[in-house]
Amino acid sequence: MPASAHAVIDSSESGWCNGFSMTSSNGYLLLNDEDDGYRMTWLFDSPTRAHQVVPSTTSLAITAARSDIICKPDYAVWDCVWSDRFTGCICPPPDGDKESKEEEGIQVKYEAYFSIEALLSDIMARREKMFASCSSLPDYFYNLISVSEDGRLITLVLVFATIGKANDVSGPKKKRTPAAIGLFLRYDIFSNTYDELAWVQHPTLSDGKFLRNWSNTLALNWRMREKQIGVFSLPRDASKGAPALQNQASKAIRFHDDDSRGDELDDFDPLIWVSYVEGDHQERSSLHVPPKDIAMSSLYPFCDVVTNKAVISAEPVMKIGCRDAPIELSYS
Repeated sequence: MPASAHAVIDSSESGWCNGFSMTSSNGYLLLNDEDDGYRMTWLFDSPTRAHQVVPSTTSLAITAARSDIICKPDYAVWDCVWSDRFTGCICPPPDGDKESKEEEGIQVKYEAYFSIEALLSDIMARREKMFASCSSLPDYFYNLISVSEDGRLITLVLVFATIGKANDVSGPKKKRTPAAIGLFLRYDIFSNTYDELAWVQHPTLSDGKFLRNWSNTLALNWRMREKQIGVFSLPRDASKGAPALQNQASKAIRFHDDDSRGDELDDFDPLIWVSYVEGDHQERSSLHVPPKDIAMSSLYPFCDVVTNKAVISAEPVMKIGCRDAPIELSYS
């Protein structure tokens, strides 16, 4: 994801960092999902010129008790190699000067690891009553929703199965225990602080397949709200009970990754969505369906969905690019 060129400043005193550098060059934050967290890599065009150092002071409401949610790797994951453009074989850098060539183009400036497991452990420790019956971490899945433009704040959703049966009751009102819980979070990777944005629950399902799909759906619907797309293109006070109607209507929205349709502007047009949001959702009929699917490129204009569609259909791809990304991969 594009990031406004922030580079962390190593600090042995804090264990992670005590600030970050604002630079004038283009930067990218690469997050590689490793099933229990994200391998984070800061990439920048060289040369990078820092023009401001910003302390990593407390940003959000909750300060994590754990210091291992963001940690420095024990070894460098990335290594620079050169390959022949026609054969793909590894070869020495031009002119044999590897060090000088590595200073040209995109460089890996810093690496870190974001542990979702450690973050969930911190949440559980803060809410002892909710997790009183947990002797270990519950089954969980997570999904990245977005990263702020400065590369500092990560918004994500974390879903997990509750411990115990869904039909257990507790308390004087005998409330039914949900089978699964979802939590929307915003985490500051430099100050080790976070906010709990919203809690949701599901009454009956908690198996692994459901949790994975649920996390995907929750993340996409939240992203629609962030970008004011689809049902969330309508003003929040456009009609009576608009927020509730928008949340209900968003559950039926589908998404596609075909950027050749040419209807992406309709994703942002409230006139397209107003009749659907204000329709009868209590007795939804087969005819009352969303007016269109949402393009993934509308949700993430700097990203592209990479599939095997070109290989399967035997249709060569001439270029790979994103709607608003500053770079493009072309084949000639």
